[in-house]
Amino acid sequence: MAYGLINFASLAEYEAYRVRLKADQQGRDNFNFALKEHFILQEKRSFLSCVPQTFLQGVNAQ
Repeated sequence: MAYGLINFASLAEYEAYRVRLKADQQGRDNFNFALKEHFILQEKRSFLSCVPQTFLQGVNAQ
């Protein structure tokens, strides 16, 4: 099982990202390879909200 977290400022930005991803040949090739090799058996999406008091806690600012 694996998890991936991606942060977007808005749902509109997320939707624009999905459109770009689907239009990208390397992105499609990578996704199709992962499906063919059974790296992806199930995909679920959850939309979460950041908790300002804890977001990026412990990350060193540079």
